[in-house]
Amino acid sequence: MSFTVKSTGRASLRSFDIMCPACGYSEERSVDLRECETEEERNERIDRDTLIKCPNCEQATMERVWLRAPSMGTTHDPKSDTTIAKFQQSCRERFVKKEMADIQHKHGVNFGDSIRSAAVQRIKKKQKPI
Repeated sequence: MSFTVKSTGRASLRSFDIMCPACGYSEERSVDLRECETEEERNERIDRDTLIKCPNCEQATMERVWLRAPSMGTTHDPKSDTTIAKFQQSCRERFVKKEMADIQHKHGVNFGDSIRSAAVQRIKKKQKPI
């Protein structure tokens, strides 16, 4: 049995990545926004809940950072030429990796050794990699 969950309105929880500029400690922090009515209240709650001291070094205040990429649909036009080119390149790379994994599974360790030795020969000859 499967269930479909549909929600309307704004998200009640929002998560942020925060990092200490001094020691590099990072963590994910969730902010509860259920009781906020206006956009100003939401921004105040986010600013208040994400400004904390670093639990690792206890000297610096943690800053909000982007450790994960946002989803592609929210920041890019899906019909732009650059987005399509990047998508095609990603598909080609995934196809090549899958083909290599299938061949390596079929032929075993010898195939991986031959790929590495060919790469070493190209490096020795200062040739451009494939």
